Amino acid sequence: MLIRMLMVSMTLVGQADIARLLLDARVEAVRGRTEQMRQLLEMAESRCEKNGKAQSKDCIQVLFELSEVRADQSGPRMFPPDADPVIAGEAAMRRGFQQVLNKDFEGAVKSFVEAGRRDPRQAARQAIWIAIANTRNGKHDEAHRYIQTALARAEGEQAIGIANVAAMLYHEMGRGDEAAALRKRVPPVAANARPAPPEGTFPVGGGVTAPSLIEKFEPRYSEEARAAKYQGTIVLSLVVGEVGFPRDVRVLRGLGMGLDERAVAAVSAWRFKPGMKDGMAVPVFATVEVNFRLL
Repeated sequence: MLIRMLMVSMTLVGQADIARLLLDARVEAVRGRTEQMRQLLEMAESRCEKNGKAQSKDCIQVLFELSEVRADQSGPRMFPPDADPVIAGEAAMRRGFQQVLNKDFEGAVKSFVEAGRRDPRQAARQAIWIAIANTRNGKHDEAHRYIQTALARAEGEQAIGIANVAAMLYHEMGRGDEAAALRKRVPPVAANARPAPPEGTFPVGGGVTAPSLIEKFEPRYSEEARAAKYQGTIVLSLVVGEVGFPRDVRVLRGLGMGLDERAVAAVSAWRFKPGMKDGMAVPVFATVEVNFRLL
């Protein structure tokens, strides 16, 4: 029966796009189902190759998350010097994360410099990671210089994550005023910034009771955020359906460094007692906070 259910599930997700397969794989990881996660990632990898999307953000994530799953059996995947520059750049970044964790800060800086050389589009991310390595190595002047470079080069949503990390680094350096100034760049989610409830759903209140959580899975830390010792809170919106399954999970305020995606996966795996209106279960629009804390 279990095998049949899995086959049906795989058939359904096989019709989904690459981003959906990646999300489903992360949900299985949150639930501790490593084999199902691997199968979903392999399906996504096949779709990436078939559709010629190897350089897309989702496909690169599939490649590296699948590499991590397979590492126990065959060791981490190595990339030759002539590998695709985007993939080679990401490989150099991830090598740098491990070097930071191992306190090989000089080696980490070299890896991040290589990442920037391979993929110049990573300039802001590369600079903030060089700042992280230099901060942990006690080279605060160098760290400050690269923080400013990262802040100047970051754009869009990435700028919020960079500002958060920069504030953390200035706090570590004992430069509280600069840390406080950067935190002001990341205001809380304003009420008017929250999306309106989707059509056919109900907000809590006015006779609609809030869904109650009955099964919760903790989010998995990303390799990047763990290496950075990065913590914080993510705000998500979602719809809890009539049978208690969440859907349309979206980020209202993120942290970056791979944590936003992990928060979405964790909440997508939660189960709720549905909200009620006039004695009947109804789809309810809600917001939740997901905390990332290193012990």
